[in-house]
Amino acid sequence: MGEVATGAKTTMSSRDIRGQRWKWRTFPVLAAFLFGALAASLIDRPDNDLVLGVRVMLVLAAAYCVAHIAVVYLLLPRRRRASGAPAGDDGEFEEELVYEDER
Repeated sequence: MGEVATGAKTTMSSRDIRGQRWKWRTFPVLAAFLFGALAASLIDRPDNDLVLGVRVMLVLAAAYCVAHIAVVYLLLPRRRRASGAPAGDDGEFEEELVYEDER
């Protein structure tokens, strides 16, 4: 399961060992790509205006990622605790199915 036959070779699809599908278009993947690209751009000097513009965009995107992480993991839990809401409550309603006791 999770394998795709391509001619004589068999390769793994985008599923990991446990059979779960990896979500590529998520914030952690975007943040890892941005910080990696930023580190690569800081290692090399910009040769022209285009490279300098790309570096500025990477710095702005990295600042957004840091702000997002700070808000989600630092500020929101503090506000939830201060308002008296339970730590694990996301405010979503989960319907619970209750069966009547059959006799």
